[in-house]
Amino acid sequence: MRAKAHKTKTYQLLGQQEQLPQSAVIKFVKAPDGFIYLDGDFSLTEMPAVYIAKTAQALSQAVNEGQLEQALNAQLKENTYQDVMQYFDNKLAQAIHLSRKSGRINIGFDQVKTAKNIAIVVDENLSPRVLKELEHKAQKLNCPVYQLPQGHLEKLVNLENAKVVGLLKGAEFVLDCLHDTQALSGFDKK
Repeated sequence: MRAKAHKTKTYQLLGQQEQLPQSAVIKFVKAPDGFIYLDGDFSLTEMPAVYIAKTAQALSQAVNEGQLEQALNAQLKENTYQDVMQYFDNKLAQAIHLSRKSGRINIGFDQVKTAKNIAIVVDENLSPRVLKELEHKAQKLNCPVYQLPQGHLEKLVNLENAKVVGLLKGAEFVLDCLHDTQALSGFDKK
């Protein structure tokens, strides 16, 4: 007996023929109050919706060029772009918090330097010497290094002076959140 192939649901992008899976799109809905809202967890099924690619360019176009308003015949709230960024930032902070509680994150240069990381996250204000040493370590492990804006890493891990974080096996969902945040904000991946 053959196992049934699992078909991934895809969503047609606003103004395009291309279809992408849920993990690669952002959903916006028209609420009864006439405004457009982000539906980050895809739970608002009874409202008219549009989907855009999860990239900074697509988000910028949809918000700044009026594509969302035109497609949904509704108004954007003044802070829509910030709401989207805040949603994905909160999602990343929650993922880091859960990984930290389960021991899947190392914090601090010495711990990160000696661990088998799947990714390294650093503050952009890290010294060039330390960054170079971590990039060398990452190259040996074949893992990416993400550089966040100054102070952002401290905020995410809720720890003052946190400049270096290593993600361990089991924290892959943090990587997914990092990819989303990177795609939408354009922070550096080395």
